[in-house]
Amino acid sequence: MNRKKMLTKRGKYRLTLTLDLSPGSYERLQGLEDLVGAENKSRLVREALRLYEFVARRHSEGSRFVVRDQDGKEETLVLLGVDA
Repeated sequence: MNRKKMLTKRGKYRLTLTLDLSPGSYERLQGLEDLVGAENKSRLVREALRLYEFVARRHSEGSRFVVRDQDGKEETLVLLGVDA
């Protein structure tokens, strides 16, 4: 496939897809957009992709992720369906 034909005039790839979300999932998406101050849902998805890539790469290297709350309590996160 000739990838150059897929590029827009601005040198970007355009991905158009239909994503069906339940009302609850759409509310979560909107809430996340508001929480992080994303300028739009496209930006939110790009940032989410960047984060997911980081997590997947580190996970594949054997890293595990821990959340430490303000009181110092730690909790290991289960990510990508794999328990640490």
